[in-house]
This record gives sequence, structure tokens and C-alpha cells, in this order.
Amino acid sequence: MTVLWFRSDEGPEGFYRRMGFEPAGELFGQVLGVKEVPVAAGDA
Repeated sequence: MTVLWFRSDEGPEGFYRRMGFEPAGELFGQVLGVKEVPVAAGDA
């Protein structure tokens, strides 16, 4: 799962980091956050 956010003192980075997203680079001038999401056995 991916999200984008702008870095700022009042931005959402802290929330996303608490939810398990890790910065993986930048895209369109924003931080690209990624989180591994397990796939259920029947969905693969």
C-alpha cells in the first residue's frame, strides 16, 4: 500500500509512520510511504 505526503511540521507524516508506513523515496516532490499488507490465503 502506498501514500504520498508533503513534509512539514504540521503534516501527516507522524500519523502515517504510526500506521506502519515507511518512507521509500520521493515522487512528485512528496514523500512516498509504503506499507506491506499481508495477502489472505484465499486471495493469492
